[in-house]
Amino acid sequence: MTYFLGDPASIGAWRARLGETPVWCDRSASLLWVDILAGKLLRYWPSTQRLTIRDMPRFTSAVLLTTRSDHFLVVSQTGIGVYDYARARMSSLLPWPESETHTRPNDAAIAPDGALWFSTMEPQ
Repeated sequence: MTYFLGDPASIGAWRARLGETPVWCDRSASLLWVDILAGKLLRYWPSTQRLTIRDMPRFTSAVLLTTRSDHFLVVSQTGIGVYDYARARMSSLLPWPESETHTRPNDAAIAPDGALWFSTMEPQ
């Protein structure tokens, strides 16, 4: 049984301190993931082998696809937001609760019904 094609390979020189939530975007043929501890969004286009790195809010644990091209749902300790990749701008949708300063979001995913699900943990 084959689970993937090709040989594993490193992407660029970036070495994540805590890499999480890889997401493939069919519209742009790119791979997105975050480095939670470094506060970075990484995006890689295999066809050109181009890697971009963007700053993200504190403890960003997921950048997920939306119905709008190049607009990504961001889960971070500052809250839930939308990142406009072309303009490099974040818009807040829901702030992180002030009562939850001793937790941070962890992995996240969008359910088939469009709901956002994510776990939390103590910051490390």
